[in-house]
Amino acid sequence: MPLKINTTVRSSSLAFAVILNLTCLSVDAASRVDDLYAKPGEQVDRVRDEPGVEKGKWLPVPIPLSNPTIGSGLQAVLLYLHPKKQADSDAPNATSGIGAMYTDSDSKALAAFHDNYFVNDRFRFRGLVGTMDFNLQFYGVGSSLIKDSIDYNIKADTAMLQFLGRVPKTKSWYLGLRYLAIESDLSFSLEEISPELPDLEAGITVSNLGLILNYDTRDDNYYPTKGSYLTAVMSEDSENWGSDFDYSKNAAQYVYYLPLADQHTLALKGSLSDVGDEAPFFMLSTLSMRGFAGGRYLDNSSTSVHAEWRYKFSPRWGFVGFTEAGRVASSIDTLSDSTTITSYGAGLRWQAIASKKINISIDYAISDDDEAAYLRIGESF
Repeated sequence: MPLKINTTVRSSSLAFAVILNLTCLSVDAASRVDDLYAKPGEQVDRVRDEPGVEKGKWLPVPIPLSNPTIGSGLQAVLLYLHPKKQADSDAPNATSGIGAMYTDSDSKALAAFHDNYFVNDRFRFRGLVGTMDFNLQFYGVGSSLIKDSIDYNIKADTAMLQFLGRVPKTKSWYLGLRYLAIESDLSFSLEEISPELPDLEAGITVSNLGLILNYDTRDDNYYPTKGSYLTAVMSEDSENWGSDFDYSKNAAQYVYYLPLADQHTLALKGSLSDVGDEAPFFMLSTLSMRGFAGGRYLDNSSTSVHAEWRYKFSPRWGFVGFTEAGRVASSIDTLSDSTTITSYGAGLRWQAIASKKINISIDYAISDDDEAAYLRIGESF
């Protein structure tokens, strides 16, 4: 019998998000990854043994990790950059790889992925499979946050397939489908509430099919200074394709990058998510904000706004200041009546490779009732 919304907390989606983060950073790097190991200022000509003949290349990418949700540790990805076909000379590089992570909370994950582009980037394919074992905490749902969190464990196997096609007569619009499957086992330790209570365990199957719309005019994947990025997903879980649930989930996110004075950028982000009443706990809407553990605030609907000022005070060093605000509620109609959660903070950026704007980021954020430090590769958004 699947657990419903009022019994637990989002977990499998968090696990999937971390696995996706393992691969997405590397997938986004595909078109630049040859430059990562170049000497400062050196231009790499895609590693050719002979003129006109391009060879594939293996590249290891270690990624430090620190956040209050799963702790501190290391993510590591081994990439294979496929040789580019002459017919797809304008497309990003096709990439395959495996990724793994481990943190001091004894949370771990392993994933493999393949990312490909066809017909000069008219079509895009992404696929991944992964397995994870996370030790997390349950904080409650909606406004009913509990005083002391409850420990729980999630073990899940995940698979995702995504195919996008460029909208005819456009340069930056893509439309396509995504299929997500999650098989998970959850175990909650209830002895913290009462020694007489047995542990709560459940097996859950998710089978989610979604329509995706993307728009991307950013000038750089890692450190954008102008342009915008939109992603919108309308998805459905149904017993007709193997899910334990029947519900819909709609989500949208828009980011705009505004260049200010020299080396100053203002990054603005807004997001909105809404989940049907029959959704399982792990697909609830949540607040993707800094300053508290993921899953601390979640409900059927959520909205958030983010503003970040970015300043490069030297060629390879930068500073950011940010503020974020969000709300969760049982429906979109009641978001205006819910409590606003806020956070703010600052961080440093160091461009590890002189030839590419790929930053090592350290952020410290303070929220209404918590504070947290973050160490990662790349920007928050």
